[in-house]
Amino acid sequence: MGKACKAAGVVGVTFNDLRGTAATRLALVGATEAEIATITGHSLRGVRAILDTHYLSCDPKLGDSAIAKLERGTESPDQSMRV
Repeated sequence: MGKACKAAGVVGVTFNDLRGTAATRLALVGATEAEIATITGHSLRGVRAILDTHYLSCDPKLGDSAIAKLERGTESPDQSMRV
């Protein structure tokens, strides 16, 4: 992997950085945790930890998506918001 990164001009990141980025991008396009784990080689627990701790909580696209869904009124009338 190191040789491939060097040949491609990828610098300043590690293999684990690239795996985490792949996990994040896959999640953002709707891949399940199981699908992500299959591609990246992480365990399901590892995928959850990566997404929860390092990536998705900081991704503004997820917040934008949630607001867009709310504005479209995707919640059915019998599902009230519970706090």
